[in-house]
Amino acid sequence: MIQAFPISSSLSSGRRVVQVQTLQSQKSQPHQRQHQYDYTSFPLFSSPLSSTNSNDETTPLSSTTDEEESESTLVRKEGDEYRLLMRKEVEALLFANGVKDDGDAAKRARQWIDGLYELADKRRIAEVEETSEDETAEADDNTTVKGVYRLLLPDMYCYDLLLRAEIQSNKKNALDRAELVLREMKMGGGKKNSKGIKIQPSGKMYRRLVGAYAKSRRSDGPEKAEKVLLQAFAEEGAIGLSSEIFNIVINAWAKLNTPESAIRATKILQTMEYLRKRDLKTAEIKAQSLLSNTKDSASSTAAAAPTTVSVGPTFHSFQGVISAWAKCGSDDAGENAETVLQLMHMRKKEEPLFIPPTTDMYNEVIDAWGRSGDTEAGIRSEELLRRMESGKEGAPTPNILTYTNVINCHVAATEQEGSAHAAEAVLLRMEGMISSSSSSIIANRDDKISHDNESGGMSKVQQLVMNAHARAGSADRMEAMLRRSIALSKYQNSKLEMAVSTNMVLPCLNAWAKSKIRGKAEKAHELLKEALNEWNVIPDVRLYNTVLNACAFSDKEDSRSAITCAVRILSEMPSSGGKYQRASPDAITYGTMLKCVAHLVPEEAERARGSMASGIFQRCRDDGMINSMILDSFRRAAPLVVQEELLVGSRGEPLGQSTVNNPTMIEELAVGDLPRSWTRNSKETGWAASRRKSGNNRPKVKDSEEEEDEDKDEDEEEETIVKFRSTSIYDSDHNTFLGF
Repeated sequence: MIQAFPISSSLSSGRRVVQVQTLQSQKSQPHQRQHQYDYTSFPLFSSPLSSTNSNDETTPLSSTTDEEESESTLVRKEGDEYRLLMRKEVEALLFANGVKDDGDAAKRARQWIDGLYELADKRRIAEVEETSEDETAEADDNTTVKGVYRLLLPDMYCYDLLLRAEIQSNKKNALDRAELVLREMKMGGGKKNSKGIKIQPSGKMYRRLVGAYAKSRRSDGPEKAEKVLLQAFAEEGAIGLSSEIFNIVINAWAKLNTPESAIRATKILQTMEYLRKRDLKTAEIKAQSLLSNTKDSASSTAAAAPTTVSVGPTFHSFQGVISAWAKCGSDDAGENAETVLQLMHMRKKEEPLFIPPTTDMYNEVIDAWGRSGDTEAGIRSEELLRRMESGKEGAPTPNILTYTNVINCHVAATEQEGSAHAAEAVLLRMEGMISSSSSSIIANRDDKISHDNESGGMSKVQQLVMNAHARAGSADRMEAMLRRSIALSKYQNSKLEMAVSTNMVLPCLNAWAKSKIRGKAEKAHELLKEALNEWNVIPDVRLYNTVLNACAFSDKEDSRSAITCAVRILSEMPSSGGKYQRASPDAITYGTMLKCVAHLVPEEAERARGSMASGIFQRCRDDGMINSMILDSFRRAAPLVVQEELLVGSRGEPLGQSTVNNPTMIEELAVGDLPRSWTRNSKETGWAASRRKSGNNRPKVKDSEEEEDEDKDEDEEEETIVKFRSTSIYDSDHNTFLGF
């Protein structure tokens, strides 16, 4: 029999030769057999158990050759030394390469494991040759390795190093190769090393692979993570796993932001709750059976021990599922998120030490209602807000984000009547609590209302409610909110001069322009004058153009006051080259004024239309801002006679690059055909402008139905003409408008 397994190495011709010698007494065995094996494939560059001296001779590291030391002890030390060297080398590569590992550590770890299997196989062959034929047959029939050479096989830590190296590798199929590592462990070495010992992967290794799949950018990452989790649960059960690995999969599904991923996360949460209840029921039955046996004191002591549950929903489990529903945006997202929140409250009642829902969780549930598009989102979110304000059922205290999410729920339901007013009511409640210095709703510094430069001192929540009023057509409510916001800001900053920006006034003016309220042009003009004179808003051409737009689209009943307001606004605008050059008229200003003439001045007042359109066009021409929009609006506003006066040259031909054979008609005149001085400041010049023919916007031919409609409105147009002649800027003697 083999008494010992010393290894000595010598380097010859670049190949490693390991000599296996049997330590038998020279007396009992005069002829000693010697086996030599080729270890070229082994990953070591030098033997871990030997070192060369100055004479290039081999000296074993383990110099102990005492016959009293057992064979298994020597082999165990040998395997431990090899595995220790593998650990040091692979961990050094992992630490040195970091996240930019190109697979060197995984390749080296694989070489180490294959080398350990090869070393064990050589040891197995040497042992089999020393045994009898019966012992050999018995060893071959077994599927597992027998003998002390199994101590040379890679253990779980070796495979864990290989798993870490594969996960850290940047190769495309790194995670798939890592999954094969676990399969190799369970198969006992795989196809290449079929004589290994089957090793069951630990829960830590499963958790490592699941986390790698969850953090990867693969589209099937969450699905693969859940697959590995199911394999681990089928093999390990709930005993070898923890709630952490379940939470990793839940968070992986939550990141996809889809309804399907939210459903998968919810199913995992339900599985965790089922396992928790099952473990509690099993533990209760076991405790009752142990307590019934009063004779066994040890059993009574074990029954009195506290019950532990290996897997169960934790605080992070509920948080991940709620986040998944909040981000998916499905129709039932709000309902499902609130259901999970209620389950968390029930868990708190069962276990007083369980962490209760936080304000952030309530905010996510309210956000889920807002994104769901449900018609009852505003109502359900306000119920949650009232619960938080009252503190019922252990609900946390609301913060600024809570009120903001509730306002979002009301604003999202634009089809619901009164949604904008409900949002404003929530905003007033929030402002009231803030003004009363209630620190309960301000959880931290980030929750305070921010007043940035872009909003001009107005919070984003206030802008949100104002936009809701604008979409609902409530320009009066929007203006009231603007005035209240300015007054509140002045009150809070009484020592500083309140700076009202253009971005605060412009949305309100735009709401007046889009509203259907009578007299909107005058109200928008009054707001503009107050902003410029009292609030010290810097003049901007956008403000003037918005009020002109309100004038252009006023009702026929307000046509007289609207055209009067438009003329005043144009006269109030600063001239180009002055202090407020940004407020001087631009192409949009002249185009909107021509729209006012076309929409508000009746066609029967031909001289008035021609006078106003001619004056606007000439002023725009002098500024060099003629473009396609100006040209089209001028054709709709000015009579044909006025067009011929301004667009026809001295020879009686239209202004343009026309020839005798192909004359250019006025209706087909393009911007590119006009003199360069007319379009010098226009953005629309060059080849694109010349190719755009304004003739596409010719006045269309009226059909019979339109003529019937015009006959019905003939009486109303006559009354409109009378109103225009009675206006303060209309000169009846010369049948024209003053200022033109």
